[in-house]
Amino acid sequence: MKKLYLIFAFIMLTGCPGATGYNPIGFTGGFSETQIAKNRYKILYRANAFVGSETVENRAMLRAADFTMELGKDLFAIIQERNRQKISGDSSGGVYTKFRTTLEIKVFNFQDYFPNTMYTKAQYKELIEKRNNQKGDTNLYIAEDVAKYLSNYR
Repeated sequence: MKKLYLIFAFIMLTGCPGATGYNPIGFTGGFSETQIAKNRYKILYRANAFVGSETVENRAMLRAADFTMELGKDLFAIIQERNRQKISGDSSGGVYTKFRTTLEIKVFNFQDYFPNTMYTKAQYKELIEKRNNQKGDTNLYIAEDVAKYLSNYR
């Protein structure tokens, strides 16, 4: 019986969660995707108390970009963004905060966004950047560029 307790203690000590990584959702957090309509998805990233709000927000954006590319799409637009924090405590009087970000996105190909066009990828990117600069609109993102820019959050 003593060996069983030692094995359990070893597993608990070596399996203690650290900071939530950029992984599918699990015990300590992570990301998930849910389809809510045609070409519309909810992206969730939640983390334990070892991860700050900026990292949580950036990992949600990174997941939106990666997921968009996994679907074979080029662009995503953020329809809605929600950031939440949960303040908790433990029996020793310690207080900690957990963060989560949920993005509702719509995904597109360049040709979906600019129908009846046949530009190169570079030309489409230039059109998107020009559009965003003219409108001051930052809710439309080129997935490949976001993934490169936020790659250090993997």
